[in-house]
Amino acid sequence: MADFIGTEEDDGLVGGLFSDMIVGMEGNDLLAGLNGDDTLDAGAGDDVLIGGIGDDVMFGGSGNDKIVMTAGDDQVFGGGGNDKYFVNGYAGDWSLITDTSGIDTLNFAGGITGADIDLSPGALSYVDDRVIEISGLKDSERPLELVLLQDLSGSFSNDLVTVNGLVDDLITSVSGLADDVRLGLTSFIDKPLSPFGSFGDHEYKTELGLTSDTDVWKTAVTGLSTGSGNDGPESQMTGLLQVALRTAEVGWSSSSLKVVVLTTDARPHFAGDNPDTANNGDTVLDGPGGDGTGEDYPSVEMVKAALLDAGIIPVFAVTSDVTADYQALVDAFGFGTVVPLSSDSSDIIAAFEDGISGAADSLIENAIGTAHRDDIFGNSADNMIKGKAGNDKIRGAGGDDYLKGNKGKDKLDGGKGHDMLDGGADKDKLTGGAGADTFVFDVSHPDHSRDVVKDYEDGVDKIMVLNDTMLSFADIDVRQAGGKTILSHDGDDFALLKSTNSADIDATDFVFDIA
Repeated sequence: MADFIGTEEDDGLVGGLFSDMIVGMEGNDLLAGLNGDDTLDAGAGDDVLIGGIGDDVMFGGSGNDKIVMTAGDDQVFGGGGNDKYFVNGYAGDWSLITDTSGIDTLNFAGGITGADIDLSPGALSYVDDRVIEISGLKDSERPLELVLLQDLSGSFSNDLVTVNGLVDDLITSVSGLADDVRLGLTSFIDKPLSPFGSFGDHEYKTELGLTSDTDVWKTAVTGLSTGSGNDGPESQMTGLLQVALRTAEVGWSSSSLKVVVLTTDARPHFAGDNPDTANNGDTVLDGPGGDGTGEDYPSVEMVKAALLDAGIIPVFAVTSDVTADYQALVDAFGFGTVVPLSSDSSDIIAAFEDGISGAADSLIENAIGTAHRDDIFGNSADNMIKGKAGNDKIRGAGGDDYLKGNKGKDKLDGGKGHDMLDGGADKDKLTGGAGADTFVFDVSHPDHSRDVVKDYEDGVDKIMVLNDTMLSFADIDVRQAGGKTILSHDGDDFALLKSTNSADIDATDFVFDIA
């Protein structure tokens, strides 16, 4: 594997024929993997990432990034910012997107066939015989593998008693997060060497590999006992690194949604705290008997790379006095989440539920369809969903959505929320659903036709008329046709309102704007 490292300027970094590590650092960079199973880490800036051919791991970082998923099975972490994901590649490819921040867009415009798109966390979308999965629990077909990384230092002894008393409820809660759940248990204290720890402490231990037997997991948790820990900070960073690297020992499977929940009341030791010998980033804890005393703690970048490579999402369930420390660590990683624990961990069940859902449930707000017939379904956020050509079916969900059909005979359904529906060209069918909705008609568009509004509610919904010159209600003809109302401009019908009395339609129903 070759390393390509950028600068603080705007760089163009292109990998080779084999598996490469490409790091953008600062600046607005272009990172391209070409061949091989590459790792692309954009860093700060508004970057463009192109995976190329191979099973790639791509991390957008803190900017507004454009991430192109090409040939191969890719894992993508958007990081902060408003990111755009472009779906390209070959039949049989699979991509997993994890992004819990920003206003993000999933773009299928390059598809050569129609797409089935579902923005719900955990759901699968399909185009050109490719599968695109948005990470999440609710609608996921993947098993959840959850490893508890437990602080066993002396200061956590009271918390451990509380956790043991809640372990049955904890199992019930976690088991309800997914249809297929496997649990593992690992622990840390610190290096058994003064000033870090004391004799008998351990820097990391796999207590129990992943199992679906909750009774076995319960026995392992209730059998834990605390050590010392000596100084304040502990070996959390070593614990995270080892959990990520020890695939066989922990039992991670390639098809699972992987989460590590780290519980602690102390801040971590970082690289440089035991500086004589640098940590070499492997699974061996250097020192007598593998105690870790012969090397430094791992760096933030080393742990981040290991978590990314393994596809593991970290959740830090920590007491309030160290919340800021772990939020800074999450900010440095660009993924994961922090949830507060009370001083005795009595709210650990809520912390698990909130933390796992918050870290695993990616929210992609916007979608753009193909030039063919698409079926697009939104989520609980305020979605902006646009079709292109083709007779599309576009449905919102719980947010205040903007739905646009563009060309084709489209069916738009806003669902819940205060939605804006724009059929675009051709004859479309618009259903606002619950909420105060706005139906948009561009009467200046050369291909506009008469759209059908199935549920216009006078006094609640609005009609927005767009034109290249500002219109008013005096420019609109309103007439009754049976139980329907027809709206026209310059002799051209542009809307049919079902189950609506024309006498109820007046200037208060309209909004006018320039197209």
